[in-house]
Amino acid sequence: MYWTSIFNHNGFKRIVQIVYLVVFNIGFIIPILAITFLIHRGKAVVDMSHILFIRLWIIKIFTAVIMMILGIMSFINLISIT
Repeated sequence: MYWTSIFNHNGFKRIVQIVYLVVFNIGFIIPILAITFLIHRGKAVVDMSHILFIRLWIIKIFTAVIMMILGIMSFINLISIT
């Protein structure tokens, strides 16, 4: 219910919506596309899983930072609405 009301609220500026979209795309969509592209270019799935396993700690930290940014932005936006 919160998300539907936040996107329909008149005070929710268009630029904030675009910032949410950009942060989400950088954090989740672009890495998925990069992995898909590398596998399509000929890397074996086993090679990719080994590379991802070695760098798993980096991926977890990056994901945590992106989720933290989205959470802070949501919290600030929630405070400004009420």
